[in-house]
Amino acid sequence: RAFDSDLGGEIALRRALTPAAKFWVCKRGCELAAEAMEVLGGNGYTEELPLARIAREMPVNSIWEGSGNIMCLDVLRAFAKSAATRDTMLQELAGARGCHRRFDAAFERFAAAVSSPTVDEAQARGFTQMFVTLMQAGILLGAAAYPDAANPGARAVAEGFCATRLDAESGWGAVFGASAAALDHAAILKRAWDE
Repeated sequence: RAFDSDLGGEIALRRALTPAAKFWVCKRGCELAAEAMEVLGGNGYTEELPLARIAREMPVNSIWEGSGNIMCLDVLRAFAKSAATRDTMLQELAGARGCHRRFDAAFERFAAAVSSPTVDEAQARGFTQMFVTLMQAGILLGAAAYPDAANPGARAVAEGFCATRLDAESGWGAVFGASAAALDHAAILKRAWDE
């Protein structure tokens, strides 16, 4: 949406979101490919399926797009140089407030971090992770609350994402499936199989 518009707010969105998304895709892509290969077992490792090539090529994204540290510093620069970027991000995220208590709490933490005079460069990765996961949660909550979204799976996905990504007590980390959060697995799987 932001790349199809020349409005100031959309330009601010893409200025901060582009390096954040590149950082997150580069970091999560390798883990996703490894998990997918593990699920398929030896079949995933063979050259008969494209997964072996994907797993080999996934680390190239971080080389091609620039190091994670540079992308995260770029996110910090976007927020530090422009009050409009900070205001636009908070306004964009505020649209999902009131939909989930964990989102609201994470939003407050992010708003406090954004309004601090400067974020230490050593915290750039943590700040970017907080930003990108909060933005993902906002998009999922917005889709689940959309008037035509009668699919309970969309709500289950949004709830599950907020429970595992935005709650520090959930146990979520680098290992998939490590969270102890109570999720509606049946609705999430039904959504995946039906769509």
